[in-house]
Amino acid sequence: MAIVNTTKRCAQLLASVGESFWSAKLSAFAATAQEPLNADEAEEVLSWFGGMGSFSDVLISTMNDHDVQPEQEDQLNAQLNEFRSEIYAGAMEAKLSLR
Repeated sequence: MAIVNTTKRCAQLLASVGESFWSAKLSAFAATAQEPLNADEAEEVLSWFGGMGSFSDVLISTMNDHDVQPEQEDQLNAQLNEFRSEIYAGAMEAKLSLR
């Protein structure tokens, strides 16, 4: 699974709608991480999921001041969810393979 590439693509999506915090976080990770992820990288990614304000909570929406038209929200959030699922699965796969 190409988690670094997926993370880059997700960061680009988030940047395109003005989600600067998560775009910057994902971009910084993708700039330094290498495939396969090491244990620290896998744990970092997994830490993004869970708790208030987590990556799981990001919703692309005009109500969140994102640069998006309301009719685009469903499609963009579906893409975001796909990226999130791939990123989480890749980090879990890396973590389990390191045991």
